[in-house]
Amino acid sequence: MQKLKDLGAKKAKSLDSRLFAYALAGGAALVSATPANAAIIHYSGPTLDTAGSSFNLDLDGDLTTDFTFQSGAGDSATVFAAYVNFPGGGVTGPLASGTPVNAATAFNTTSPYKLAKGNVDQAGVVGDNGGVYAIAPNQYMGLTFDISGVAHYGWARLEVYGTGTPEVNGLLAQGQLNVRVMEYAYETNSRATIAAGQTTSTVPEPSSLAMFALGAAGLAAMRRRKAAK
Repeated sequence: MQKLKDLGAKKAKSLDSRLFAYALAGGAALVSATPANAAIIHYSGPTLDTAGSSFNLDLDGDLTTDFTFQSGAGDSATVFAAYVNFPGGGVTGPLASGTPVNAATAFNTTSPYKLAKGNVDQAGVVGDNGGVYAIAPNQYMGLTFDISGVAHYGWARLEVYGTGTPEVNGLLAQGQLNVRVMEYAYETNSRATIAAGQTTSTVPEPSSLAMFALGAAGLAAMRRRKAAK
């Protein structure tokens, strides 16, 4: 008789184990159905500065240049411009912080893209001359580029600034427009939206405690059905 009781206990324990496994499996299915967390790569290291020349920006570190920022220079008789070049993808005009950057964004895809225009007066002061970007700091640019042929989106926070030398001994004043990039970020998930200035993911992750609660609820329901038979 004792053996029969032990056998019944073992069967009940086995059933409980299977029910618990089913409940956990249900939780696992919910986890797999939840969108994977977005992965944002954010660079805020040393400032990148054209400083009279240019610099290359390789966003995803694949040793391929995605964007090249270029200074522009001229004298007091000319208008000069700073540019960004890109082999593919595109850039936007200035964006407000928090603006979504995604497939619906209007990108300029013609390279080179003229960022800013300026001129220099006889005193060597560089002023705006109707460029898309102002001679000013903290301007957000939306970016799109391909990884393995698939579009990804990002942003850069940049400053356009001018330097110049005054007219001396009949020589025209000289001016220069430069670009600094203070930080940038991009979304590693293909075609995923990123907001200008966003540095971390905001996609919620279900807590393991909540998933366990769902599993336990399923287990309790199955036990109630079993008891009712």
